Amino acid sequence: MPKKAGSVHVVFGSECTTSMDYKAIAVFHSFKTSGWKGNITRLLACSPEQKKTYKGWDIGPTFVHPNYHYEPGYEDSPTYNKPAALMHFTAENEIEEEFIL
Repeated sequence: MPKKAGSVHVVFGSECTTSMDYKAIAVFHSFKTSGWKGNITRLLACSPEQKKTYKGWDIGPTFVHPNYHYEPGYEDSPTYNKPAALMHFTAENEIEEEFIL
């Protein structure tokens, strides 16, 4: 499918924690009220344990990926979630926009 010229898909990272939920709500609200045309997706890092108790699934459009903070070999590098989120999101979805922001 051809990309829409100049189109942008906004993404932002988050984790399966209630402390991140209010921030996600604020980002979704800001996006909606900004008048920006396009899509927005929360890239949500969740471990299998976090998925069992997490309640904020319906906050907004969400893509779930492994939480690398808890993955063997990545424990000392929790910031790996940001590049891993984009890697998983682009590999596992057909992105219709020309750019990801």
